Amino acid sequence: MGLETFGFIDDLNPDFPLGSDPVSEGDDHIRGVKLSLQGNVQGDASGAALRVGSVLLVDGDPLGASRLRFVGDERVASTSVGAEVIAAGAAATTLAIIAAGLDIDARATLRGDSGGLQLRWDESVLQGRLMQTNSAGSAIETWISMNLDASVAFHFDGGTRLVTTAEGMDVLGSVMELDNSGNDANTTMLIRNFIGGVLLRINSATGLFQISQTAADGAAQDLWTSMERDGAVSLNFNGIVKLATADFGGFSTGQHRVSEAAPLVASDLTRKDYVDGLIADLQTQIDNIINGTTAFTGVVNGVDFIANG
Repeated sequence: MGLETFGFIDDLNPDFPLGSDPVSEGDDHIRGVKLSLQGNVQGDASGAALRVGSVLLVDGDPLGASRLRFVGDERVASTSVGAEVIAAGAAATTLAIIAAGLDIDARATLRGDSGGLQLRWDESVLQGRLMQTNSAGSAIETWISMNLDASVAFHFDGGTRLVTTAEGMDVLGSVMELDNSGNDANTTMLIRNFIGGVLLRINSATGLFQISQTAADGAAQDLWTSMERDGAVSLNFNGIVKLATADFGGFSTGQHRVSEAAPLVASDLTRKDYVDGLIADLQTQIDNIINGTTAFTGVVNGVDFIANG
């Protein structure tokens, strides 16, 4: 029989040589097998490779890493912690899928020459993160983190700036919460920091708008002012209305001062207090005159007079 056409592994015929073939052709068969293997599979101490003709398809190294190629260019590479998918082009990007054994993170990285993105799952804190990376794929900053309680945090330069919550959202630094959770008729907006804050509350059932003081944790304390849909506005102190507007004008409670020079003292009198005092004094003097115990002195139309009882 004639020899096969050697060149590729597929060219080898396992039925050859026949037992009736000349022994002298045996060495030709052995050389043909070697030629076919070397033309497709190569290996030495530095690694192994699979080729189709001159085109390298797969290669590996003694450390266990292997690479899948397209027309000789690397496209998929296995690593000690996962795999990398490498795109074509001068500015090639890399998708690294890492989930395994060496640490508690599972990562997928998409990167280019100037940097990239990394999606990471941290098993130690049960948190997912979207991170910025450098061109080597190393994480630099966390952009977004996601937790099993369904909250999402947005970051800037390593610091948390916005966090979603069951009630709405927190904006860190100064804190702004928007709450329309449906648990009651109130919609609230809270702006606070480490010493306290301001709470704006709208009650859709009563139509009442309120601005309140809050503690550092956002708990409402004293009501500052309230506004109603009919246009009425009230100003409060320590939870008590001090000044309010109405359709006929306005009304107030307590004492009035037009000066900030000193705090109110017991001797400070409002106009009403002053008039009430005059009336009381006059009533006392009238009673004394009627009883004949004293004389009344006073001024009427600018004329001094004295009346005896």
